[in-house]
This record gives sequence, C-alpha cells and structure tokens, in this order.
Amino acid sequence: GKGGVGKSTVSCATATWLADNDYETLLVTTDPAPNLSDIFGQSIGHEVTAIDGIENLSAIEIDPDTAAEEYRQETIEPMRELLGEEEIQTVEEQLNSPCVEEIAAFDNFVDFMDSPEYDVVVFDTAPTGHTIRLMELPSDWNAELEKGGSTCIGPAASMEDKKQDYERAIDTLQDDERTSFAFVGKPEDSSIDEIERSASDLGDLGIESQLLILNGYLPESVCEDPFFEGKRADEQAVIERAREEFDADATATYPLQPGEIAGLDLLADVGGVLYDGTEATVDVGTATGVDADGAVEFDSMADADAVVDQLTPGEETEYLFFTGKGGVGKSTVASTAATKLAEAGHETLVVTTDPAAHLEDIFGEPVGHEPTSVGQENLDAARIDQEKALAEYREQVLDHVTEMYEDKEDTQIDVDAAIANVEEELESPCAEEMAALE
Repeated sequence: GKGGVGKSTVSCATATWLADNDYETLLVTTDPAPNLSDIFGQSIGHEVTAIDGIENLSAIEIDPDTAAEEYRQETIEPMRELLGEEEIQTVEEQLNSPCVEEIAAFDNFVDFMDSPEYDVVVFDTAPTGHTIRLMELPSDWNAELEKGGSTCIGPAASMEDKKQDYERAIDTLQDDERTSFAFVGKPEDSSIDEIERSASDLGDLGIESQLLILNGYLPESVCEDPFFEGKRADEQAVIERAREEFDADATATYPLQPGEIAGLDLLADVGGVLYDGTEATVDVGTATGVDADGAVEFDSMADADAVVDQLTPGEETEYLFFTGKGGVGKSTVASTAATKLAEAGHETLVVTTDPAAHLEDIFGEPVGHEPTSVGQENLDAARIDQEKALAEYREQVLDHVTEMYEDKEDTQIDVDAAIANVEEELESPCAEEMAALE
C-alpha cells in the first residue's frame, strides 16, 4: 500500500496473531526504511531474531548494503578456483553495478519464500511502487538469464540455480492457495484509487489480491466536533465504496488510536479487531505512555520569513526537494509550494519521482511524462513514466554508441556485435533505474 497507511503495524499485528494461534511465523520487512524494531521495542536488524515475549515469532529487517555484499561474496567465491585473476576482476566490476543491491534484496526475498521451517512468512513491504517492482523482478531476471552470456550482475551461467529459484518464486506468487496479498489503505478516495491501480498491476503479473484493510478511521465516540463529524462521514462513505468495489467479506477496518501502535498488547488488539472481530479495547495513551498534558506548543508563524527566503529562487534556477516518510504529505506540500511560487510570478515545474504518483489527484488535471500546464499560469507538472523514460534512454545510448563507432569501420572492432552487446545490456531490468535517474 501507499506510504504511511500502516503496513508495518498491520504486518506486525498479523504476524503476532498468527504466532498466538500456534503457527511458526517469520516476519520479513523489504522496506529500505524499516521500523519493526520500533514497533516491537527491541533490536532486530539483518539477522533472523526471536521476538521477546511471544513464542513462534521471529523477524528480520533486510539491509540492502549487507545483502549486496553477501550476494557479491556468494557469487564470486565459487569462481575463484575456475577463473583467472583477470576474469575474476571483470566479474567484480560487474558486481559493482547499481542494480546489485536490488537483485540482492530480491534474492533474500526469494530465499524467505522458500523457508520450510516456518508455517507462514509475513512480508512487510516498501510503498506500492517499489513493491510492484519487486513482484516484477522474477519474470524480468528469468528472461534475462534465459538469454545466457553476461548480465549486468555477472555471467548468466553462474546463476543457473537462481533461474530455478525465480521460476519457483513466480509459481508461488501466482498460487493463491499459498500466497495472499493484503492491501492496506487509509479511508480516503486517493488511497482506494491507488489500491485499484496496484491490484490491476498485480493482476497483470498473474497475482490476485485477497484482502483489503482500511486503517485509521475516526471512531464515532470522538466526533462531537462538526469538523471531525464531517471527516468521519467522508471516511464512512469511502469504506462503503471500498466494500462495494472489493469483496465486502474480505474488507477489514481498524479505528484511529490516540497514539502510536507499539508493543505486544497493542499489536494483539489490532490482530483481534482485524481477524477475530473483537472491539478495540486497549487504551493506547496508557499503553504507550503518551501524556496529552506534555504536548509542546509551536508558534506556526515564527519562522515564516526564513522559510520564504529558503524557497524563493534567485537569478539562477532553484531546485527544491521534498522528502520524508510515506504518507506524511510530501506531494501535497510540494504542490502547495509550487502553486505559491507560480502565483508569485516564478516559472515553476513540479516533478514527481514517486512510482505511485498523486499529482493528478491533487491538481485534478492530467499529468504526464512531459511537462504540461495544470490550469494555473506559470505552473507545469510532470511525472516520470518509467516505460517512456526507458525508451528514451535506450534511444539515447544506442545513438551515442552508433556515433562512437561510425568512424571506426576500418578497425578490428566488430561494430554490429558491439552495438548488439549494448542493446542486450539495455534489456536488463536495472536499465529502468538508470533511465529514471537520467
């Protein structure tokens, strides 16, 4: 699901519920910014770690850097007795490719899909766009390895056993008797829209989703204020829409709580509400030590002038980056800043690099790969379309290579073979990453 909707909370609660029901359970996060340690209140990291206070439950936070180094060593070691120093050096250079982190994290993912010592493996994933990419990788890398020769992550021949693993991963992901996909969302129309798009993308990969969890709706008991009463009415309308558009029997909801969900009591409460149909009972404020009287007051206008100075461009083009945890409002704040700058007379472009782009929802105007006006003077918007970016990148690289060899027809270089080799490299799954960066 979208960033910030509560995927980690629901994943941890689900894993806790399964363990409480006597299933040997492993919880794995593929999110590069994991927070399982915060939720369980103990250090977890890149090693499988038993969770304190609950039998049958272990967890791991896959570290991309550690996974990449492990992958490099695992790939190179078997070759040392077979290849000379020069060939080993070539492989090492290939394994410094930017996509090794991606394939290494994915290898960990595949390994955990094949863990017979557990009854169930729960995956807490990165935000939607990155997760769809992870699901696409088995097919992409399988196709790459079938070509043979050399890939951007080493010789294909050395990865034949990986090919079998990837084929098994594809079969498992597509087997709805063995694999379930649960979407987590907020009770907001934009969240449901993204879930529908993502479910369609997974469907194209032969993967069916089975469960929808809407997290964080306002309880009726706190809605005496007209503002919250109106917000609750909007949320209930979205929940009703979701039940109509998805399978109502496979739609679960959990109410907003006054503090963060952390610790086994709260996780057990979430699991009970979602899967046993019980009422939310835990006082989150008491359980987490939240003190409402200890809130810090901020003067919202104190630094307004300094903020304006930071955002206002000078004689050269300014570049403003909005970043942060998923679901905190990056797109909204970036679009707001862009709108105010355009109103002040600055030619402004707002670009999203998020694979699950929301600029169209925010502006209510079509936003494509090329900058287009979004209905306001001085303001254009664009979203990087990975497929179009890849097509442009391929054309750009091949044009450059062709030009480079045009004057070398009389040399010993086989120009056609060299260009064919580059074309093959551009079919690699990680070419998309480079194209988006370009």
